[in-house]
Amino acid sequence: MAKNDGACATPKQIRTDVDCRSARPKFDKGAWSPAKISDVTGGGLYLFVTPDKSRPGNAASKLWRMSYRFYSRQKTYSIGPYGNGRDGTFSLADARRERDKAKDLLKEGKDPSTEKQLDKHRQAAARPFEQWADEWLAKK
Repeated sequence: MAKNDGACATPKQIRTDVDCRSARPKFDKGAWSPAKISDVTGGGLYLFVTPDKSRPGNAASKLWRMSYRFYSRQKTYSIGPYGNGRDGTFSLADARRERDKAKDLLKEGKDPSTEKQLDKHRQAAARPFEQWADEWLAKK
């Protein structure tokens, strides 16, 4: 049976960046399963830690998510992967800022997940065809 090496216990709640780094999937009924570790500041923010099948006890990914209700329906807003915040990832502080932005959108009556998708489409539409073609040719 695989077990965690015990170097760092998985925190019950995220308080600091150290807690984010030490977060591990949970071991339940003889198997590793994803863990949801809530942020201590609340607001529905949590770190979703998935297990690595090739290295039991280690995290394959750590993703920031936020649970919220929109028109009485339970929804999940995906913020992005945990990291240092410099390479497309989100640090704890960045994730809290994104959560606050999403809460502001909810106050305005807008769905944060839908707004995120619309922003991606707007950015893609604003890019000139020539730039898109050059990027495509560079990949090929």
